[in-house]
Amino acid sequence: MFIPDDPIIQIHGETAVIEGDILNITCFSQAFVPSTFLWYNLSQHGHWYSINETGDSLIIESADRKNSGKYKCLAKNDVISGSAEISVTIQYPPDIQVINRSDSVDCIVRGVPNVYTFYKWNHQSEYGEHIRFLDGFANGTLTLDNTEYPYMRNGIYTCTASNGIRDSNGDLKQTGSHLIKIPGKPVFLNTSYQTNLCSLKRNCELTFYVYSNPSVDRVELKRLNEQENKNRVQFKITSEKQMLPTCWKTFHITGYKIEITSGILEEYDFTTYELKIWNLYDSTSFNFSIVPVEDIQKSIKLKMYLAIFITLSSVFFLYIVTSHIWFYRRSKQSSLDDDNQTESNDEIGIIPSEIINFHPLSEQQQRIVRIDVEHESTIVAEDRNDSSDLSSNHSSIHESSNNNQYLSSNDAIQQDLGETETDSLSWQDVEVDQKHEYQNLYQSIMQEMADSSSIHLTESDVQPPENKLPKRRYINLQI
Repeated sequence: MFIPDDPIIQIHGETAVIEGDILNITCFSQAFVPSTFLWYNLSQHGHWYSINETGDSLIIESADRKNSGKYKCLAKNDVISGSAEISVTIQYPPDIQVINRSDSVDCIVRGVPNVYTFYKWNHQSEYGEHIRFLDGFANGTLTLDNTEYPYMRNGIYTCTASNGIRDSNGDLKQTGSHLIKIPGKPVFLNTSYQTNLCSLKRNCELTFYVYSNPSVDRVELKRLNEQENKNRVQFKITSEKQMLPTCWKTFHITGYKIEITSGILEEYDFTTYELKIWNLYDSTSFNFSIVPVEDIQKSIKLKMYLAIFITLSSVFFLYIVTSHIWFYRRSKQSSLDDDNQTESNDEIGIIPSEIINFHPLSEQQQRIVRIDVEHESTIVAEDRNDSSDLSSNHSSIHESSNNNQYLSSNDAIQQDLGETETDSLSWQDVEVDQKHEYQNLYQSIMQEMADSSSIHLTESDVQPPENKLPKRRYINLQI
C-alpha cells in the first residue's frame, strides 16, 4: 500500500461572513480517503480547542463576531492523516460609545471592517428635544463650544457612524448617545422677574428660577446697601422642569424653583433687594425690586386713557381728511358736468324721405345730382381793412348762398323730374370738393387787398395754406 509523505488537505468556503449569516466551510483530501474529520478553533490565547463537529463540513447557522479567527481541519484514517487551516472574518456594524472629556466629546467605534464614516452630531435636551446639529472631526471627536453659561452645553449628544455593514434591522447607520451635565455655579434663568408687584399691608410671594449642578444648598435675601433684611422671609426650594430659551432653540432643563414668602409689607419694604444662592462650586446673585401694585394700576389707567385719546384723535383726523377729499372730488365733478353741458356738437341728422317734396323716379330716370354746399358764390368783403368784418360778411354770404342754392337745386329737380312715377329710391356716395371754390375765394380777397394798398403779390402769396383747407364733405344722395 502506497502512503504519501505529504498528504494534501484543503478547506473551501466563504472566509468573510456578515454577522447573522451562515458560516459553511468544507475540508477534503486529494491523496487519500479519510475516514474521520476533526475541527479545531484557535483561541485568543493561542491554543487550539476542539469543536464538536466530526463531518467534513463545519456549519454555523448564525455566525457571531466571536466566530472570527482561525480554523483547522484534521483528516485521517487508520493509516495516514493530514490537516489544513483557514482564517474566517465575521463582519458586523460598529458599536458606538460616547465619552465626555473636559472640553470635547469622543465617539469610540468598534466594528469590522474598521473603516468608518462619521455624520453630524445631534444635540438634544435631557428630555429628548432636538436643539441643533454639530460638525465633528473625521476621527469622531466633537469640540464643545465655549459659552458664558456652561449649562447651555448640557444635554444628550448622539454620534452617528457607519462602516457599510447593515445590522439585523437593516439599518446602515449606527448611533451612540451620552447625557452630559456640566457642573458649575448656579445661574438665574431669564424667567425670573426683576420687578415684582406686591400689595401694601399684605404678604408677598416671590418666585425665582435657577439652574444649578450640583443642587442649591443655601439662599440669602437682603436689601441693597444694608446688612440684613428687617422683614422676616421663608424660603422653599423645589426641583422641576424649566423652559430655557437660547439662541439655538427653546428647550427644557431640570432646574430649581425658589419660592420666597414675606411678612406683612410696610412702605419701607418697597425697595430693591439682592437674592444670593450657593452650591458646592460657587455663588451668584440677582437684584430685583418690589413695587406697590396700586402704583402700577394707576399707571395702567393713565396709559389706557392716553391710548383712548390717541385713538379718538386719529379717527377725527381721518374723518376731516376724508371729508375734504370727498368735497374736493365732488366740486371737481360738478365743474366737469357744467362744462360738458355747455359744449355743443353740430350734427347732421337723418332727413326722412317725407320732407323731400318730389316724386321718386323710375330706374331709367335716375341720375346723380351733385350739389356744391359751400363756397359756391364769390364773396367780396366791403371792409377790406377789418378782418373780423370780413369774416362775418363771408359767413353771411355763405349762408345765403347755401339757401339759394338749395332752393334753386330743389326747384330744378322738381321741374326736371315732373310728375313721373318712380320705382325706387336709393342712396349713393357723391363727392363734393370745396378746394376749388376755397382757392378762388382766397385769391380774390388777397388780390383786392393788394390792389387797394398797392402791394405786389407773388403767386405763392395768393395760394391758400394747405393745412387750412377745409375737409371734404360728402352728400350721399341718389334719386
